[in-house]
Amino acid sequence: MKMLIKINQYKIGSNFISWLMQIAKYHAIDMYRKNKNKVHVDDDVLEQMTPASNDEPDKKTQVAMMLDVLDEDERIIVVLKVLDDLTHKEISKVVDKPLGTVLWIYQKAIAKLKNY
Repeated sequence: MKMLIKINQYKIGSNFISWLMQIAKYHAIDMYRKNKNKVHVDDDVLEQMTPASNDEPDKKTQVAMMLDVLDEDERIIVVLKVLDDLTHKEISKVVDKPLGTVLWIYQKAIAKLKNY
C-alpha cells in the first residue's frame, strides 16, 4: 500500500526494486520502533508453555535483553543476518550502507553479544 501511495515519487529510469526496498526498509524500522516494547504471543504458544523450574529468563526474554545491548544499526544488521538469513551483500543494499561498513558493524555487534 505504501508503494502505491508513493508511486508518484518514483523517478522513471531509476532502479524500481531498490526504491521499493527503501520503502520496505523504512516501514520495517518504523514498525520496529513503534512495537519494540510490545511482546506478541499467540494463544497456542501460551498453552504450550510450562512454568520454568529454574530462575533463568526464557529464551525470548534473553534474546530481547541481548538485542537491547546493541545500538539501532547493529540490531537491524544482526536481525537481518541471523533471523532473516540475508547475505551481507543483501543487507548492505537494504540498509543502504557499503558492504565493508555492514561487515564491520556485524562483527562489532557479535563481539558485543559475546561479551554480554
